[in-house]
Amino acid sequence: MLKRLLLVIPLALFATAALSQDNTGWVTQCQPDLCTLSRGLAEEGTGKQMATLLVAVPKASEDLRFGLALPLGLALAPGARVVYADKSVDIPFEVCFPDGCRAMMPFADADFAALAANAAIDVQFFPYSASAPVALTAPVDGLAEAVAAAKETLASQP
Repeated sequence: MLKRLLLVIPLALFATAALSQDNTGWVTQCQPDLCTLSRGLAEEGTGKQMATLLVAVPKASEDLRFGLALPLGLALAPGARVVYADKSVDIPFEVCFPDGCRAMMPFADADFAALAANAAIDVQFFPYSASAPVALTAPVDGLAEAVAAAKETLASQP
């Protein structure tokens, strides 16, 4: 499953540009046993794409996987960090592709519900040899609804 997820995520990022977003701002791409949701994060002022939030929704009863696609040139050891409410979650990098690196981890239902209950989360990552992290505010509004719709789509597939 992990290998399939790592192969699907780059395709989902490629498809992000080709698909229109729904009214929640999340782009969904489904296959028979997995839906991938993505939402691009742009730098304020320049509009430059800095990161992509990713959520992998498996058809099986496995936990959702939440993570980020980030550009190359990052310090890999610290991973990425997501901060919401009173929680700080470190997400390790799993793989790097020519277009960037992916940090993903399973999120139990209760943890995901706590994350999705926020209007926005903070995302942090370190460029290579930087002493301070890059910090982005990422809207997660509509995420719970987008995941519910993806689960419904998966449930309706044979």
